[in-house]
Amino acid sequence: MEAAVNKVIDERGFVSGLEHITIDEKAYSTGHEYASILVDAKEGKVLELTEGRKAENVQAMMFALTGEEVLPESCTKVHSLS
Repeated sequence: MEAAVNKVIDERGFVSGLEHITIDEKAYSTGHEYASILVDAKEGKVLELTEGRKAENVQAMMFALTGEEVLPESCTKVHSLS
């Protein structure tokens, strides 16, 4: 399954113009192992995922998605985040 996820993410390329995003965390194993998942709420599509649930994990996920360092104060075009 990991190979299939990586293939789709590689084919996706960089994304811009996101306005409505959802970030969720899911436990995937015992022992408090988490993954963060970024979803385009408007399209209902998973855009990126990463291990961990800390701020630096989310920043790394946003960099992988956009190719740019994304800080919370720079998200002026995001209309909703849940």
